[in-house]
Amino acid sequence: MSTKTAGRQISRQKARAKAKRRRSRRAPVGWIAFAVVAAAAMVAVVVTSGGDGTGGSAFGSDVSVTGEALPDFPSGGAPDPAAGALAPELRGTTFEGDAIAITRAGTPKMIMFIAHWCHVCQKEVPVVQAWLAEKGAPAGIEVVSVSTSVSETRGNFPPKAWLEREGWTVPVLADDESSTALGAYGMSSFPAFVFLDARGRVAARAVGALPVATIEQFIEQAKAAA
Repeated sequence: MSTKTAGRQISRQKARAKAKRRRSRRAPVGWIAFAVVAAAAMVAVVVTSGGDGTGGSAFGSDVSVTGEALPDFPSGGAPDPAAGALAPELRGTTFEGDAIAITRAGTPKMIMFIAHWCHVCQKEVPVVQAWLAEKGAPAGIEVVSVSTSVSETRGNFPPKAWLEREGWTVPVLADDESSTALGAYGMSSFPAFVFLDARGRVAARAVGALPVATIEQFIEQAKAAA
């Protein structure tokens, strides 16, 4: 082999080695890019996992309570210790994040606490909505609802989608993850109804599926309270 030929072979070997080194240096960059994309996907999952699947949030934020909490609703038909008590005011947000409040604004109120996984609630919501659709909003009283005790691991989640399917027209305060609104009204069963008079005092509380006639009686009781 001539010196010239040997020199060309050495040059080719050096070129191949140099190209191999460049490829080995580029490889980690590809892995880094993949890792960044994967990390971004994980962040997206974390950011969206707390939502309700419909562009809003299943929970409200910063539910605030003004006033003393009501005593717990009694079981077994015992007299309600909250009768005549001044109900606390609630301030929070809707599923969409808009401000909503339940205050002592001089108007009687019917407040309905509902949980998306509660089978009785799932039966009662369409009954109440059909009543409102047939007769319109009852005169002289404000009707509002509270979505509470939300759990992503229980059925019929998210509550916003459920209520939209039912055509629910009642304003909804979305309780927070600690069920602050529910606790402030001393309720623990669903559906729960609280009727307030014009001064914000408890005219009646009830739990379970109420017939429309019973709801109307409680409304008249709240409106008639001095």
